[in-house]
Amino acid sequence: MATGPALDWQQPSLRQRWDDLRGRMPTMVPRDAARLLGVSEGEVVAIDCGDTATRLETDWSRLLGRLSELGFVRGITRGPHAVIETRGVYGPLGSDGAVRGEGVELRLFPARWRHAFACRTSTRSGMRRSLAFFDAEGAHVHELVVERRSGVTAFERVVADHASPEQLPWLEVVRARPPVVSADVEIDLYGLRATWDAMRDTSEFQTLLRRFGLRRTQALRLAGASRAERVALWSLRLVLERAASEALPLVMLAGNAGVVQIHRGVVRNARALGPWLNVLDDDVTLNVRADAIAEAWVVRKPTRDGISTSLELFDADGGMIALLSGDGAAWRALVESLRG
Repeated sequence: MATGPALDWQQPSLRQRWDDLRGRMPTMVPRDAARLLGVSEGEVVAIDCGDTATRLETDWSRLLGRLSELGFVRGITRGPHAVIETRGVYGPLGSDGAVRGEGVELRLFPARWRHAFACRTSTRSGMRRSLAFFDAEGAHVHELVVERRSGVTAFERVVADHASPEQLPWLEVVRARPPVVSADVEIDLYGLRATWDAMRDTSEFQTLLRRFGLRRTQALRLAGASRAERVALWSLRLVLERAASEALPLVMLAGNAGVVQIHRGVVRNARALGPWLNVLDDDVTLNVRADAIAEAWVVRKPTRDGISTSLELFDADGGMIALLSGDGAAWRALVESLRG
């Protein structure tokens, strides 16, 4: 079901409720307001079109191709239970959907992207300028924040060049249908395991899921213990704390259906704060809700360079929360210590 111009009699009420919230809590951000208002984050952002938000045209190849002009930025990707932020300079968008820059690495799935806004928000530390991207449901896909004064002019130039002629204060959203997933008894186990063993790159795992109509946790469950095995829910905390204490390089991934954000490097500061497990370094921040982890798996995938071993965390619906991997004997020993 879509909402938008056909139902714009509802929008003044939503605007008033958002204004009321800001009047009582001036520092409230759209993602928190969306939860209280019972709408998507994108719908809240759209309310300010023509004021502090500018709707952008969605020619993704042109718009995303200009992100490097903004210089040093903070890239933010949120899923339901994890947030990852990295700082650096965006590179060009590759034909495979990859963005590899200086300190920033993303894998984009532009077919999931639908809406884009430039936002200017007054904060205690000054004006916050950001580009925010949303999917067809109005859910957050990705955001980048200009971190240095030198990027302000480029930001305003990009916004001026890509502003949509229609600055309507609402968002047309579509409610997603649940994915169709094959039942276990319908799966060709021999074909699944043979295809798994024939992989030569970890990116081929998504192709495997599509080919057999599987959710990720379903594939892990059916793959066999030599390929994937469940481990304790506290495994993430152990891995992060050990990696920090031993200066062990990691690859950390978190994201959503529209983007996976990746950080490669040594973890220096890992700690638990309330229900959150956190990496709090200058170049990367990772926040994971530990109480949302319903399954933890050690997963082994063949590549041209040997077996890639990862720790993968999932919520109660089978959605991926985060993935950690590494190279070398120290990483393999750490992962193997999670077994049994």
